[in-house]
Amino acid sequence: MFWLYLFFLDVESLDKSTTGSSPVETPTSTIIPPSLTVTIIQPSAGAISNSSTLLSDDATPTIQITGVQVGDIIKIYTGGDCHSGSEIYSEVISSNGTQNITLSSSLIDGSYTFAAEITSGSSSAVPQCLNSISPSTYIVDTQLPTIDSISPLTLNSLTGGTISLNGSHFVAGATVLVGGVECTNPVLNSGMKLTCIAPPYLDSTQSIIVSKPMGTSAS
Repeated sequence: MFWLYLFFLDVESLDKSTTGSSPVETPTSTIIPPSLTVTIIQPSAGAISNSSTLLSDDATPTIQITGVQVGDIIKIYTGGDCHSGSEIYSEVISSNGTQNITLSSSLIDGSYTFAAEITSGSSSAVPQCLNSISPSTYIVDTQLPTIDSISPLTLNSLTGGTISLNGSHFVAGATVLVGGVECTNPVLNSGMKLTCIAPPYLDSTQSIIVSKPMGTSAS
């Protein structure tokens, strides 16, 4: 009877812990699958980038999302957050795998951080917010390049030489024409300084034109 009595108490205690008036709820959390990644695709031209910032004159960037499934709902937000940011794009995914999303509305010039909200096609799915988008900052600059100063102002007409242009809104892939002839080996030091090698055999005063890859130019 001693051993039977102990067994009875154990069952009764277990029963009380599982049949109370307030059932214990199992905590739930939204886990973002490791295969889901969001990346801003760098344009083939007209962009300056590093590990955290992409400067471009493309006002409708393409955002690549991997790991999505048919029926998933994708929303893109500016402001770097799905809750406080502004929704700028929404789409229902029609195929599995990788999706390239090009924004349908142009962004105005400025600095942006993006976030992507992904909701599974299941009606009970919890939206998942991805704030880790690479690069973290996207800067749109669609302004015409301007030239404020040129150094040196004179060159040997037989040899040409290196010239430095100071101004604003210079981008990678820009071309420089001196007297209608392309300046070689252009090097972009920043959005405000550009150097290149002016061609020889140019006489008198020549015009200098800087053109962006997207077709905008200034002299």
